[in-house]
Amino acid sequence: MDDSKSDRIWLLYKIFYIAQSTAFIVPILYLFLQTKYGLSSEEILQITSFYFFFTFIFEIPCAIIADRWGAKKNLIASLFLQIASCLSLILIKQKIAYHFYLIFTSIAQAIMNGASIVFIKKQLAGMDDGSFRENLFKLQNSFYKTTSVFIIISSLIYQIDNFIPFFFQIANFSVSIFALSKIPNDYISSSKKSTNIFNCAKLDLKKSLSFILMDKKYLYLIVCGVFFGLGVSINQKSIQPQIYELIDTNQIILIGLVIAIGNLFSSYGARFIYEKLPKNLTVEKELLFLSLFMSLSYALLSFANIFSAVLGFFLINIFKGYYRPIISAELANQYPFKSSLNTNLAVISLIGVCISSTFQFGISFFYTNIEYGNFTYGALSFAIVLLIYFYAMSYSDWKIRGVDGLISKKHGYIQKKDNELEYIQIYPKETSHESLALISDAIAHGRYPTHNLIILELGKGQHGIKTKYYGDVHLCDISDAKKQYLFCETLLNHVKNKPIILFPKANSLAQHHILKPEHLNMLQRERLLSNTGLIHGDLNPENILIYQDKPYVIDWDLCMNGPFWFDLLSLITHPSLSFGLEKRINLFRLFSDQFSDKEIKEIFSAFSDYKAFQLRKFSEIHPKYSILSKDYSGFSSSCSF
Repeated sequence: MDDSKSDRIWLLYKIFYIAQSTAFIVPILYLFLQTKYGLSSEEILQITSFYFFFTFIFEIPCAIIADRWGAKKNLIASLFLQIASCLSLILIKQKIAYHFYLIFTSIAQAIMNGASIVFIKKQLAGMDDGSFRENLFKLQNSFYKTTSVFIIISSLIYQIDNFIPFFFQIANFSVSIFALSKIPNDYISSSKKSTNIFNCAKLDLKKSLSFILMDKKYLYLIVCGVFFGLGVSINQKSIQPQIYELIDTNQIILIGLVIAIGNLFSSYGARFIYEKLPKNLTVEKELLFLSLFMSLSYALLSFANIFSAVLGFFLINIFKGYYRPIISAELANQYPFKSSLNTNLAVISLIGVCISSTFQFGISFFYTNIEYGNFTYGALSFAIVLLIYFYAMSYSDWKIRGVDGLISKKHGYIQKKDNELEYIQIYPKETSHESLALISDAIAHGRYPTHNLIILELGKGQHGIKTKYYGDVHLCDISDAKKQYLFCETLLNHVKNKPIILFPKANSLAQHHILKPEHLNMLQRERLLSNTGLIHGDLNPENILIYQDKPYVIDWDLCMNGPFWFDLLSLITHPSLSFGLEKRINLFRLFSDQFSDKEIKEIFSAFSDYKAFQLRKFSEIHPKYSILSKDYSGFSSSCSF
C-alpha cells in the first residue's frame, strides 16, 4: 500500500474510532439512571450482568459472518444499533428504557467485538507487529484527548436538559458511520464466500479453541484482558455515584470535569508510563505490572475520601489507557490463523462474557458499600492474574492438525516449538526420501520467495517436511482486486530478476499435450518465457501465501524442468484472481512486449481449455474441481471475444 493511501485510511479510521466512542453519555449515564429511575450501583451491576446473555448469543455467529464477508459491515450495523440504544432512552422515558438500551448495546457489542481491530489490522497488513502495537497506542492517545472535550461538553449541556447528551451521542455515531463508509473494504476470503458456512465455522472454531487451550501465554493474555476490562467496567459504573456522594455542590459539572481529566490521564499518563518502562520487558511481565497497578488504583478507591477516590480514578485511567492497545494488539498479533481472526476474538470475548457476567454478579453484592466492593475486586482480580501468570510461564509448546490434502493425501500440523511457529507436512508412506530431497533441493535453487525445508524421518517408512509457518492467508483468499494484482506483480517481478536454472535431477514437462504447435511457436519468440529450467509446476493462487504483506510460494511437490510460461499461465489465468483480463495481459507483458493483445488472448484461451480438461478428471474426488473446471471454461470463452 502506498504511503498517501495508508495515511488517508489511518486518518479516516481515527475519525471513525473517536466518533464511535460513547464519550457524551459516559459522564452522565449512571447518574441519569440513578436520578431518573432510582437505580443503585448494586442494581445496575446486576441488571447489566443479565444482558451479557445477548452478547453470548450473537458473538460467534457475527464473527463468523465477519470472517466470511468482511468486518466493515459488522461495524456499520453495530453503530446503527447504538443509535437505536440512545433513541430508546430519549423516546421511552420510563424504567424499561434501560432494558431496551442494554438489548441494543449488548447486540452492538457482540457485532463489533474484535471487528474494529481486525479491520485496521487487515487494512495496514504490511505493518509489523511492533509498529501495529505502537500505532494502536497512538490511536488510543488521540481518542482520550479528543473525548475528554466531549465529556466536558456533555456535563455542561446535561444541566440544560438531561436528554441533550444523547442527541449529541447520536450525531457522533453518525459521523463514525460516514468515516467508515469512506474506508475501502477489508480484504476477505473469496474461498470462504464460496464454501459452506457451517464447514468454515466448524474449522475456524476448532482452530481457535485448540490454540487458546494449548498456548498458555495466549490464555494468560485472555485472562488479563477479561479482568482488566471488568475492572474498568465496574469502575465506570461505580465512580459516578461514589464521587457524587463525596461532594456537596455542582456535582454533575465536577464529575464531568473529573472524568474528562481522567481521560487526559489515559492519554498523557499512559504514554509517560509506556515510555518509562524498560523496552526489553516481556509482554507477560508488562501485564503483571499492570495488574499490580490496577490493584493499587482499587486500593485507593476503597477509602471514603474525595482525594483518595479521585486519585484512584486517575490511576485507573492511566491503567486503562495503557492496557487496552497492548491487549488488543497482542491478541491480534499472536494468533497465527489470520483468516479466522474475527472468530478467534469472538471466542475470546465469549469467554470474557461468561467470566465477567458471573464475576460481576457475584461481586455486585459487595457493592452495597462501594468502597468495600472496590477493595474486594482489587484483591481478588490480582490474585487470579498472578496465579495464571505462573501457569503461563510453564512449558507451552503445542501442535494443531491442519487440513488434509484432497488428492495428495498429505496432512499437516502447525506447531509451536521454542517460541517459533513451524509447519510440518506428513506424506503418504509411498513417498520416498529421495523425492522429498529433490523438493528440498529444488526450493534451494528456485526463483520464488520461500523457505528451506527440513526432511523428517518419522519411522515405519514414513517421511515429512518441516518449514517456517507462513500463516493461512492465501492469494486466492484476497477479494480486493487491487491488492491481489499487486501481490502477483511483486512475485513476478521477483522472478523476472533471477535466472532460470536447469535442475538435472527433476523430471521434464511434456509441453506438446498442453498447447498447440502454433501457440508453442509463438512463445518461443520470447527467451524469458521459453527458456527451460526449474519451475514450480503448480503455481496457482492456493499455493501462494501472503505473510507480512509479501507473497511466498509453497507446495513444491510438482516441481520439474520446463519453460517458465507454464508457471506464468498457471498463475495469471486462474479463475480465483479477482482482477480482469486487461490486468492479466499486463502481467504477461512483464516478460514480453512483442505479443499483440489478440495473441495473448489466444494463448490464455488455449491454456484455460487445457486446465479445464485436466480438472474434469479430478471432479469425482471433490465437487470443487468441477466448479473450477467450469470457471476455466468460462474464462477461456471470455478470451475469445
